[in-house]
Amino acid sequence: MIAKGGRGEFSGAFLGCRLPVDSELLEAGWEWRCNVDHSKLAQLIDFYEELGFEVCLKPVRLDCLSAECKGCAGGLSDCKAVFVRQKNRPGHEGLSL
Repeated sequence: MIAKGGRGEFSGAFLGCRLPVDSELLEAGWEWRCNVDHSKLAQLIDFYEELGFEVCLKPVRLDCLSAECKGCAGGLSDCKAVFVRQKNRPGHEGLSL
């Protein structure tokens, strides 16, 4: 189960695990959307870009999985955390990660 992240310090929750998000991402206006494996990655990037978003991909922080969730590490190891923000946001020109 994946819970949608917001502007807090955590992104998705996998069966209760809270995966942290780099605070620099949040400060730069990025919002976590999902964790996705490589089979859907290109399609998801195209989708968000067509909607007018910039897309930033980061590795999923497996070191932060709780002991109860270590079994998920194998499946998540092929995933990327997907962050988006609106293009041409006032005050955020030139910021990229």
